[in-house]
Amino acid sequence: MRLRLGKDFVVYISHPDLAKVVFQYPYQEHVRVGLGILEIYHKRTGVKKGLSLLQGEEWLALRRPAQEKMLKPSVVADYVPMIGNVTNDFVKRLKQQKTVTDLLEELMKYTTESVGMLCFNKRLGCFESSSNTRLIKALEDMFTTMQQAFLLPFPTYNFFRTKLYKTFERSQQVLDEVTHKEINDQVMVLKKLKEDGKLDEYLSKDPNFMHSLLSDPRMAKEDVVGLVTSLFGGGIDSTANGLAFVLTDLALNQDKQEILNQEIQEVLSDQQTVTKEHLSKMSYLKACVKESQRYGNVTRL
Repeated sequence: MRLRLGKDFVVYISHPDLAKVVFQYPYQEHVRVGLGILEIYHKRTGVKKGLSLLQGEEWLALRRPAQEKMLKPSVVADYVPMIGNVTNDFVKRLKQQKTVTDLLEELMKYTTESVGMLCFNKRLGCFESSSNTRLIKALEDMFTTMQQAFLLPFPTYNFFRTKLYKTFERSQQVLDEVTHKEINDQVMVLKKLKEDGKLDEYLSKDPNFMHSLLSDPRMAKEDVVGLVTSLFGGGIDSTANGLAFVLTDLALNQDKQEILNQEIQEVLSDQQTVTKEHLSKMSYLKACVKESQRYGNVTRL
């Protein structure tokens, strides 16, 4: 499908054979569509670019550590218990509310809390009514203005600090502020544990993405900040939208929903906690997610 977005065209593919051709094409280096308003923000503020804006060798140098420490299936599986606790709290929240007026907003809170655990090894309190409303609002503004900027026929924000740009800048600054604070807090925690001789015990309980990055000789602290900011911001939106599409597709295909429900019941039985062993047996669940993402774009348009 060829779709016009602002002044440019984007081609979306969903057929597996075409996807195979794209993935196997011998590209010389990584090049992706730029995010104009985010590029301008980094240029005007001097904040170092994160993974989402880098190209070629610069992108590869930052991508490799992230892939080793977060993106391999065997590594991701170690985070299942941490995310499982967040998921259980999210389900309890939905049961208490009984009626959900805005599912995407709830999913944004869930993914913010989940990705926060991955990036910072810390609960951010997004399920508490009065907690982190500033962060949630900033994320909503950031993705909305990024979408609006992407669709503009002419990027006036390149030359003027327009109302749209100012809103985006404020939201991005909130995200940068939160990321810097959480990284600095985690550095202090790890430093104190090391001084007290308790670091190994602490790291043996749960995987710690932040520690693995900070202890990597290839990563300067500013690289860690840029990488974590990209993962935190990008992971929240794409995961929330992806979940929304999967749930919608299942609701529209209730026969498939029933098959998935049966698989979950058979694998979990009467157990309430999902483990990585459980997930490895849920082949139909994986198929549902893959099929939803095959023909549904998880990026806001």
